[in-house]
Amino acid sequence: MRRRLRRRAWRLTKPARLLETARVNRQQSVIPAATTLAKFLWQLRVNGLDRLLTGDEWARVIYHLCKHRGFHGPVAPRKNRADGDSKGESGKVKQGPAGTAKLMKEKGYRSTAEMVLAEFPEAQRNKQGDYGKALSRVLLGEELALLFQKQRELGNPHTDAALEQAISRRWRPQERSVLGAKLALAGSDPPKMLGKCTFEKAEFRAPKASFTAERHVWLTRLNNLRIVVDGVTRPLTEQERAIALPAALQASRPYL
Repeated sequence: MRRRLRRRAWRLTKPARLLETARVNRQQSVIPAATTLAKFLWQLRVNGLDRLLTGDEWARVIYHLCKHRGFHGPVAPRKNRADGDSKGESGKVKQGPAGTAKLMKEKGYRSTAEMVLAEFPEAQRNKQGDYGKALSRVLLGEELALLFQKQRELGNPHTDAALEQAISRRWRPQERSVLGAKLALAGSDPPKMLGKCTFEKAEFRAPKASFTAERHVWLTRLNNLRIVVDGVTRPLTEQERAIALPAALQASRPYL
């Protein structure tokens, strides 16, 4: 939880610094530090599609999108389990963004903010156990790009490609693999993250989640296991070890 809160705070600090840098570089006071937020930010996001936003409004819109960047879909194994659990928590989380995306497409809304204000005028955020208003990060990314495009056409001076790219890159770090970038643990990356074995200096250590490491832990536990019979403690015999050795594989979870 500490790590999650720290990352979220840092993720919001970066766009605020980018906006402040843009203000300093242009020597104008139209873009504030973006640390104060006003009401009706959803409406501002809709207004940004049709009229030129002031520097203050534009900063608030960008910061609001960075703060509420949407739901990022699960990876394949978790996605498959969510498909088969439509009534459970994971299934509801997955169905929420799918439902809002379908609604947006059917009714032809230009952006997620426009859809949210029209469909959920009273409350724009999800409540506990209800994910009917969840938004996909892909849709919010499209809204961000559309807002930059519209504001650029309307003459907003703070819509240069460098700022848009910097905001998008920091706003969607987890989507880089989806957009074609190399996965964090692919190719030659895993060996770089592994240390060398204490005894076999030329060999890498086995990753903790690998079959080799798990088998090592299982064998260690068998070696350390003691049985107490009539107050006498003894280790497993060879016959008992032969019976217990495949037990871990036979009792393994279905998705392993």
